[in-house]
Amino acid sequence: MRVAPILEGAGRGAIVARVLVVALGLCAPAASAGAGREGPPGPREAHAQRLVDGNAERLGLDASTRARIDEISRAARERRRPRAERLRELQRELEQLLDREPVDEAAVLRQAERIGKSRVELGKLRLLTLLRIRALLTPEQRRKLLEIHREGRPGLRERLRERRSGSEPGPWGP
Repeated sequence: MRVAPILEGAGRGAIVARVLVVALGLCAPAASAGAGREGPPGPREAHAQRLVDGNAERLGLDASTRARIDEISRAARERRRPRAERLRELQRELEQLLDREPVDEAAVLRQAERIGKSRVELGKLRLLTLLRIRALLTPEQRRKLLEIHREGRPGLRERLRERRSGSEPGPWGP
């Protein structure tokens, strides 16, 4: 059996440890995304919607455009709902696989692949929603929205750069 390059040369314990790290990385973002729930949109969706809604006047959006944006967002949530539920189901299955003794490494990796594909599919749907909303905006409105977006994130690039350079400790230590 061919193993992923990250696993080559690793002993059984190291392989299981690496798979667990990957699996946890796949599970955590989707659990916090909130996609697929009834009610308000999840954080990523809500951010984009708040950015547009909260700045509708500043962007010069008319009532018709705002209504179309709301409809696009609503329809997108409905399309994502079953896919997000499927992702949660896949994650529960992965947890069950990881709880078994002995751990079936091949099954865990297959499940991680399914989870990754599901997350990509959800990400594409979010991107499609943003593109559809963007298509409703004039070039000037898009420029203003980009400025507003950048204003709302002062210092973000610097904080991310510091984190990557190791000057700020991460969750696993310095």
